[in-house]
Amino acid sequence: MGPATLMMFSGGCVSGNDTFTGSNDDPPNTDLWTETDSTTYLDIQSNKLNYATLDDTTYRSSDITSTWTFPANSNFDVQIDFDVTTLDAPDSSLNYCPGIEIRNSGGSIKTQVIRVRTTTNDGYAKSGSATGYDEYTQADATGKLRIVMTGCPGACVLKGYIWDAGNTQWEWEDNTDGVTFSEDYSAAATYAKIQWLKQGTVGNTQVVGNVDNFTVNTGCPQ
Repeated sequence: MGPATLMMFSGGCVSGNDTFTGSNDDPPNTDLWTETDSTTYLDIQSNKLNYATLDDTTYRSSDITSTWTFPANSNFDVQIDFDVTTLDAPDSSLNYCPGIEIRNSGGSIKTQVIRVRTTTNDGYAKSGSATGYDEYTQADATGKLRIVMTGCPGACVLKGYIWDAGNTQWEWEDNTDGVTFSEDYSAAATYAKIQWLKQGTVGNTQVVGNVDNFTVNTGCPQ
């Protein structure tokens, strides 16, 4: 595994950035992430974090959770790069590869931006405890996912974006304002998660892809 990147800066902030550099078959950097994995299909491959399920009918779920948190009622901006090798349509519900998530320290509030595949759609979805779920079609094989909090403390505004390579801009359904979420993170610290999901199905499905360059653009991970 590559060297730890949990470096301390002024104000008690640390660097949460991760390029997922390491030897093939290494786990994610344990200085930065805690892995929760119902499979054994999540590891470093070619200096990216690779997720690859079997082509079967079994439910598979994996995620990594940051060892650090953002303080309550604070601004932050996080993003990841992704590429999709295989994202089959499930017989029901949804598969995703990947999703980026912010969650409160108690675990009861969450906000997600997801590269999703459902029975009828191949594209992106927003999901939140208060926001609800919505999706649109845009079947990108590579891209970026981003969640941004601004205006804190006080009038916090939480938004999600995807990178549209054709339009060369951060957007949500061609809107550069992104999508606004309703979740309230003023009362507790928040942590970041990266997730993958393959639902159990009647017919075989597979989810395979990579994540790279987790970046904290702004904020004070602690």
